[in-house]
Parts: sequence; structure tokens; C-alpha cells
Amino acid sequence: EFLRDRCEQVFSADEIKKILSDAAILYINQGKIEEGISLHIQAENWKDAISLISEHGPTVLMQGRFRTLGNWLQQFPENIARTDPWILYWTAMCLMLQAPDKAQSLFDQALTVFKKNGDVVGMYLTLSGMGESLAYRFDTFVLYDQWIETLEILLEEYPDFPSIDIEARITLVMMTAIALRQPSYVHADEWRNRALTLVNKGNGLDDSIRIHILNSLILERTLTGHLTEADLLITSFKNSIGNRDIPPVVTINLKNFEALYNWRSGNTKKCLEAVSEGLMLAEQSGVHIISFILLVNGVAGALIDGNFKQADSYLDLLESQLDYAGSYGKLLYHFNKTWRYLADNRWGEALAQCKYALQIAPLVGNPESLAISYLAHSLALRASADFDFAESELENAIALCESHPIHQVAFGCHLTKAEVYFSSGNEVKGLKSLQEGFDIGSKMAYNMFPLSRWSVISDLCVKALASGLHEDYVQRLIKQRKLFPVRSPVHLENWPWELKIYCLGYFKIVINGEILRFKGKTQQKPLELLKALISLGGMDVSEFLLSDILWPEADGDMQHQSFNTTLHRLRKILKVQDILSLNAGVLSLNEEKCWVDVWAFEQMISDLDATHQFDKEVSTQTLNFNKAINFYQGSFLPNDSEGWVIRTREKLHRQYLMSIEGLAKKFTDNCQWHEAINLYENGLEADPSAANFYYQLMLCHSKLGNMASALHVHGKYLNKFGSRDDHMSFDIQKLIQKINGVIPS
Repeated sequence: EFLRDRCEQVFSADEIKKILSDAAILYINQGKIEEGISLHIQAENWKDAISLISEHGPTVLMQGRFRTLGNWLQQFPENIARTDPWILYWTAMCLMLQAPDKAQSLFDQALTVFKKNGDVVGMYLTLSGMGESLAYRFDTFVLYDQWIETLEILLEEYPDFPSIDIEARITLVMMTAIALRQPSYVHADEWRNRALTLVNKGNGLDDSIRIHILNSLILERTLTGHLTEADLLITSFKNSIGNRDIPPVVTINLKNFEALYNWRSGNTKKCLEAVSEGLMLAEQSGVHIISFILLVNGVAGALIDGNFKQADSYLDLLESQLDYAGSYGKLLYHFNKTWRYLADNRWGEALAQCKYALQIAPLVGNPESLAISYLAHSLALRASADFDFAESELENAIALCESHPIHQVAFGCHLTKAEVYFSSGNEVKGLKSLQEGFDIGSKMAYNMFPLSRWSVISDLCVKALASGLHEDYVQRLIKQRKLFPVRSPVHLENWPWELKIYCLGYFKIVINGEILRFKGKTQQKPLELLKALISLGGMDVSEFLLSDILWPEADGDMQHQSFNTTLHRLRKILKVQDILSLNAGVLSLNEEKCWVDVWAFEQMISDLDATHQFDKEVSTQTLNFNKAINFYQGSFLPNDSEGWVIRTREKLHRQYLMSIEGLAKKFTDNCQWHEAINLYENGLEADPSAANFYYQLMLCHSKLGNMASALHVHGKYLNKFGSRDDHMSFDIQKLIQKINGVIPS
């Protein structure tokens, strides 16, 4: 201070400015740019200061040092600060994160002056800044329409970018605009290719700009549903960052994109980890501009996995910040709140949240968010029994998906439409919509969509596998999401069961698609335990009952020890985790992981009995019977002769014959003789001693006028039974007399 005071006493003001300017040049020549800028400002060399700020300002901002740049700009005289376009531009850049609305106004002023001066560099840089501030507002994206129009006009007049840096800045904004506002933009592919080229081959391009372009590409690929590409870009993002010291906002951005990608990929764990890390870094750095969106992604990630406690915690935080959020943030909040209420079947509250979302969505102008809002509204309306309005809203969502490449929402819309058709009994249209949905899901490798309801998707997977639609994809989806419907899909052999056991006609074990083969001596006792368990129903079978069957001569303690040892060996053989559960002395196979042909057969027989009871169409009964036949490949464990095996064998055989008899009677009552003949022939093939089937088969042939066929069946009957003096033989003899014309019809 003494030297400064002494200097002011000795030198004139102009001389002091000259000394400061010379010192500034010395600092700059030594690479001490910031010191040089500060001395130029003290010397009131405004032109030189502005030039240096324009040259080095991007680096300062990328380092997150907004305050440093802001302090320089505040020292400019008001008459310069209000009129110089570069001061306006850099002031706006400083305010972009903290006050994007004020920044937008300053950008507008700067652009007007740059246009008037014909400053191409200034125009392009200001336009890029305007675009970036639109994204950070998280408000309305409709303004991107005007931004794109302004850029197109500028490109017509100045088609060559002044530098690769400016090209990169404009490109990253354009990709953001495409992602958030115009995913169907006619030149979207060209801009995406330009962005990828800049990321991969942008020689001389600053790494920080490269990272920002990656941001925009990740956002666009994720929101349009190209998740595989988004994953590759996120990996590239991480590699670009490496272990370098980068601004917190860049890392927080990365965490936000990881959270967004992971919940859209159905990975709750990784989504919530990214959210937690991003929020922690925001708290440490004081950079909270992305915190709201991080919380939004956290809610979605938690809802996917049914983690309602975590979802509610994040929703409470969002609600406390809602007054300060932009329109886009509010929209995402109301959408997630709708999803939460739908998960709890709170239809009225879900409808109320949908109405808020649909009021905001058109103002925001993001096609994907609007489509999701329509879909959510449709679900809530349908649950409230307003079916016509629900259908209209679903069609609105589908129309948006057809106009824009928002594939993941389209996937959800078509599956929802399939659900609607199936619930109304329209199988044909339901399968068509299901095909359309799984066409998208298979191509894009989706395992979820916004508003996913796993019980519904489980039921749709059952429909798909029953119809043979996208079998490989649906099986992967079931495994990834661990889906299982309320009613076991035991009738579906092609459900991705971890364990399949065949007992009808032969004994075979299939573990994850591989037939179990034994090397060396077969372990008989564990397999006997498995057979006994299945023979007794496979579920909730007493350890004592099984022990008495397998070790009838042993005492209680020895039985218990033998049972535990054998169960342990059986678990090792089957190799499927939690496939056998022993609770309170009761043993069960895990019905969510294990399929048994006996279970499938009995389920189809039960369904057939239900169709008899409710007088369903014969075609439905025939379908169920044909399925049962497919499972009944022969006697239960034909190579085993134990009493407990024989009892189960006879029971299943009776069920099979009774189902034939019941359905065949339906056919004969309807004079469907050919169909009845097929059934009785199946029955006799399974059991040649079913005397009544010979009689019914002869009767059906006679009704068709096939007397020779009837007599041929009679010959088979005689070969099997000879001349018997019983009621059945009497009925058959009377029928033969009619056929031969002995007794007039």
C-alpha cells in the first residue's frame, strides 16, 4: 500500500495506467493470464481486457470459476457493460447456471448488437449460449423452435462455422434441442453424425466441449429410446473424464445421465447409486442446478423396483423445492407422483396429478413427456371406469409416438392397448397390439417403460408365450425382471423355468435348458425323494409322510437324519437356488422356478372341468383338452412300481379318461361325430380296456353311416373282451343288431 500511495504521488494517472498495462503484458507473456486481465482492468484498458476475457473465458467457465469471471465483468463501467455485446455475452454466461432467465435476456441484447455489427463469431457464440441457458432453465422447451429457426437463417447466410469450437458449441445445443423439443427434426441424423464426428475426431477441440457434446448425445439417445447407444456414450463419457480434475457440474451431469439411463434400463440399484453420488457432490460443491432432476430420476428408479419408501422420500424432497422448479421439473414431479399413486391403486389422487401434468406438458413442449402424461391419464381414467376417455387419451399418446421417435413410450402404449383389448375379450386385437409392442421391445432390448406395472406385464408375457410371440425376447424379459403372474403359468412349458421335471410317459429333469445326465452311478435315493414329493402333489408335503414312504423300516431319528441327508443331496443335484423349501417340517418345490408336467396336466384338466361347469364353448374345451393331451405323454413314472407311484398313476389316468368322456359327450350332444371319434380313439390308445369307449365309438360311426367302421371297432372289442355277460356287452349287442338291420331303427 505504501508503494502504491507513493506511486500515485510520483506518477500521473496516465503514467500509472501505462505501468499497469506494461505489467499486464509481462504477466500475459509469462502465461499468467488472470493477473494480466486484472491489471488491464485496473489500467482501464477495456478493449484489451475484453479481448483476453473472450479468449480465455471459456476455460475459466469450464473450470466452474464463475465468480472469477463475474468479478472482472463487474469492474467495467456501466456505459460499456450495457452496450458492449461481449460484456453482455460473458455476463450472461456467468449467470446461465444461477439465473438462466436473466441470462436469456442478456443473450438477446448481445445477439441484437452482434447482428448489427455483422460479427459472425459473436452471433454464433451468443446463439449457443442462448440454447444452453434454455436447457438449464428446465422450463419451457418451446423456445427451441425459435432457436432452431434463428440458427437455420444464420447458417443460410454464414454456412461455414468460424471455428471448430463454435461448431461444437452449436452442435451440442442442437442435439439438446432435438432431444427435448424436436426428436423428429428433419436433419436430426445429420446433426447426430456431426456430433459423433466432433467427439471422436475433433482435432483441436477442447476436452470440456467434447464432454458437453457427449452430454447432449446421451440425452438424445436415451429420450428417444436408443438405450444401447446411450450406454456406449456413457462409457465414452467416463473415459473422457478419467481421473482428471474436472468441474463438479460435469461430474454431476454424468451422475444424472447414469441415473436416467439406468432407470430406463430397469437397473434400480445403479440408478439410486448414481442419484446418491450426484446429490452428495452437489451438496459438497454447492452446484444444485441439476439436483431436482436427479431426485426425479431417483423416484423413477425406486418405483421400478417397488421401493416405495425411497420413492416417497425423494418425492418429499421434490415437493419442498417445487415452488422454485421450472415447468419441466414440475411436470416430471407430477408424472412421478401419478406413477406412485397408480402403484397404490389410489385412482382419484392419480387422476388429480395427471391433470396437473397435462396442464403443464403443452407449455413445456417435450413430446415424450406429453406422451407419458397421456398414457398415465389413460391408465388412471381406465381404473376409474371412464373407458371412452381412457381410450381417447391412449390414442393421443400413440399418435405422438407415431409422430416422434420416442420408442420406449411407444412400447408401453402398445402393451397398454393390448391389455385393454384382452380385458374386453378381444383376443385378436389384443394379440396384434401385443405383437406391435414386443416388436419394439425386442428390437430395442427394452425390459421396462415409464409407468410399468409388473403384474400386467407378467400377464402379457403369458399371452405372448401362449401364442408364440417373440419367445426368446419374452423369456429374457421374464428373467431380467423376475416376472411371475398371480396365477402360475404352469400350462406354459416355454416359460423360462429354471427346472423342468417330466414324469408322464418317462422321467426326465431339465435344468436351465440342459438335460440332467449322471456321470457314474445314479443317485437313486434323492431321485426317489423327488418322485415321492411330486407323487404327493409337490407342495406342502409332510417330512414324516415322505420319510415313511422312503424309509419305512427306520425309527424316527434315523428317518429324520436320512431325510435331511437325502434332501441335501437332492439340492446339490438340482443346482437351482431355493428350488426346495423345508418349513416347519413341510417340503415344497418352488412353483415360481419349477415346472412339472403333472402340474401342467392337472391344471389343464381343472380348466376343462371349469369349462364344463360354466358351459363354455366346445372350442374352448377342445383347446384345453388338446393342451392336456400334449402333457399326458403316458403313464406316471412308468418304470416305477411302488404303491405310492401306482396310486398317483391311476388317479391321473382316471382324470385323463374322464376328461375325454366329458368333452366327447359335448361333441355328441352337438352331433359333432368326427370330433367325438377322435377323442374316443385317443382314449382307447391310452387305455384299451375302456369298454364304454368302444360302444361310444361304434355309435358315432353308425351316426355317420360308417357301418363298416363300427363293425371294425366291434371286432376290436371282441378281441379284447370276448363274449361277456354284462350291461356293456348287452348295449353293444343291441347296437350291432341295429347296424345289421336285425332291429329296425
